[in-house]
Amino acid sequence: MQYFKADETSESTLRRFLQDVDAEAVDAALYGWLQSLSRKDTTLAIDGKTLRGAYQENGRKIHLLSAFLQQKCVVIAQCPVDSKTNEIPALQTLLGPLDIKDHIVTGDALPYPERHGMLHR
Repeated sequence: MQYFKADETSESTLRRFLQDVDAEAVDAALYGWLQSLSRKDTTLAIDGKTLRGAYQENGRKIHLLSAFLQQKCVVIAQCPVDSKTNEIPALQTLLGPLDIKDHIVTGDALPYPERHGMLHR
């Protein structure tokens, strides 16, 4: 892969470059970096959002559940919410890989049954 200058880059060159990127490697690197940020931020907010103008193949809108570091103002993880359910099953999927020990986890309108409210490790 060749490097290129930003002021000489055409849309097609940039597209080819991005198509060659190992998406899983980039995802792993970003995830590691975002996890390192969470070690210094003790408050993690969980919130669900429906994306405007984005639809699944079945025509339903896309709904994501996100984990947001409040002091850093950055989303460190997100996962899709199945269109046939609510945010509760996605909560364990979202928090599963995160190190939430010694963190305060909050949620706004997320319906927390008692068994999910005690997901601390």
